[in-house]
Amino acid sequence: MPDLLTATLRRGHCLRLLPLLLVVATFAIPTQANGWQEPVAESIHVDDAGPTDVQIEQRLQEIYGEVEGLETVVVDSKVGVVTLSGQVLRTELADEAEELAAAVEGVVAVQNEISRDNRLSHQVRPLVTRLKNIAKGVLVNLPLLLLALVVVVLFWWLGGRVSRSMRISPKWAPNLFVGDLIRFSVRLLLTLIGIMLAAEMLGATALLVSVLGGLGVVGLAVGFAIRDTVENFVASVLLSIRQPFGANEHVSINNQEGRVVRLTSRATILLDLDGNHVRIPNGTVYKSTILNYTRNPLRRFSFEVGVDTEIDPNHAQQLAEAALSAVPGVLMDPKPKCVVDKLGDSNVVLRAFAWINQENSDYAGTRSAGMVAVKREFEDADVTMPEPIYRLRVENMDPAGADAAPSQKKPEQPVLRLEEVQPDKAVEQQVEEHRDGSDLLSTEAPRE
Repeated sequence: MPDLLTATLRRGHCLRLLPLLLVVATFAIPTQANGWQEPVAESIHVDDAGPTDVQIEQRLQEIYGEVEGLETVVVDSKVGVVTLSGQVLRTELADEAEELAAAVEGVVAVQNEISRDNRLSHQVRPLVTRLKNIAKGVLVNLPLLLLALVVVVLFWWLGGRVSRSMRISPKWAPNLFVGDLIRFSVRLLLTLIGIMLAAEMLGATALLVSVLGGLGVVGLAVGFAIRDTVENFVASVLLSIRQPFGANEHVSINNQEGRVVRLTSRATILLDLDGNHVRIPNGTVYKSTILNYTRNPLRRFSFEVGVDTEIDPNHAQQLAEAALSAVPGVLMDPKPKCVVDKLGDSNVVLRAFAWINQENSDYAGTRSAGMVAVKREFEDADVTMPEPIYRLRVENMDPAGADAAPSQKKPEQPVLRLEEVQPDKAVEQQVEEHRDGSDLLSTEAPRE
């Protein structure tokens, strides 16, 4: 072969040998050069002097005898293949037995044929045994349990005494509701301290922490479920502290107008001007715009009145202001005022304003009296308040009788009664009758 290769090279036939050289190089390169190695299958040596089947069975029976619940498992081993049979109380015990068998030296494979024992007597027996053990543990630790219980009761009693004897500053508790909430928090804190000390005595601190953690998760879930109730409770605390309204004050909340009867831990109770009870959740009250008519006793009313376009608006304004000034209950400081509000097609619209003191005058009655007074003043001064104009077409009418309209005598105007402008106390009196002690509003608390 070397002679042939040398002769070929001498003759200039190198190019002809190139395919042959590539084939030889491909088979000559080791497989490790590419970083890959063909996996070698594990083999079972027939001459291996490992544990015998008897030894495997004995070893597994010894292990199962020491594990609670696996005493009834039967082991059968043939050439390293272990078959497990018998009955256990729980399914997970069968899986545990299989894992233990697979970990024993000499076991090649495991066949799990263990079934669950569903007999009632066998299922109840471990529970009875466990209860007996618990009872024995309780009897042994009974003195310590009694001492821990005494500690919890002592701290609970101490929390009650401390909370009842607390003198809370009005700055921190503007009303009884907030004061009771602070006292309850103090008592709860002292009781929790007692429970922690009792758990430390019993060596159950870790268990107590786990229970508290579970209660925290449960509390979070319950909080989402009763979110509206929690929101109303928190809003009641904030409303009782700030008090944007007081008892028997005239307010408008969420388009509901009436007088405040009481503020509870869940809702605000109103008595509307028709005598009906209105219950508004405190969460809605806290987020709504509150219009309080009582906080400022001065209140302004207004109304519109139209006059003919041929009438001088300034003259009509002076007449309206003079008429309002003469109405009982209308204040002269600030003085009544009348302005031109808008110009219509056939009239000029005026708007009259006047102030009253709600403690002395009724808003609706005084406003009504002001409108009556302006109308009378305009009629006495021949100031025309135009009416809607309609174009009529009349046929077959006697011309002679067209102008024979009967003369109408101007009726005599009745005198305005003073009791019409007196404050209406009917709703206020009903509110006082419906009020009771379950109210979070306090006259001593700061108000917004």
